[in-house]
Amino acid sequence: MRNTVIAATAALITSAAAFAMDPMEGTYGNTVLVTDKDKAVTSYWFKADKSVKIKNPKGEDANATWELTDGGKKICLTVVLPAGAKAPEGGVKPQCSEFVGGGKKAGDKWEQMDANNQKIAVEIKAGM
Repeated sequence: MRNTVIAATAALITSAAAFAMDPMEGTYGNTVLVTDKDKAVTSYWFKADKSVKIKNPKGEDANATWELTDGGKKICLTVVLPAGAKAPEGGVKPQCSEFVGGGKKAGDKWEQMDANNQKIAVEIKAGM
């Protein structure tokens, strides 16, 4: 019985720590703006369920999933094709870029490299 309680407590503490340490938490409910070298802005709305809505510079909407990989060093987005859309040859591949640490929140701005190894500016704006 004691071992069961210890194991359950350890699992609860581990789960709570993992939840408290969600490096994407500061993006939820906010808008992430990414500006490329040509000053084109793409907007992202990340959710804790690993989904993300995207609006490209042309105003076109897309849906994707996201995940942190490579020990939290990369963030990968995989576009979710609309119903009936034909997948590209070889299927939909995730696009991965540098992930510049967690703990970011509304008002933060930084630069990093994108999936094509090009410098981008990133900003988290409060609200959707």
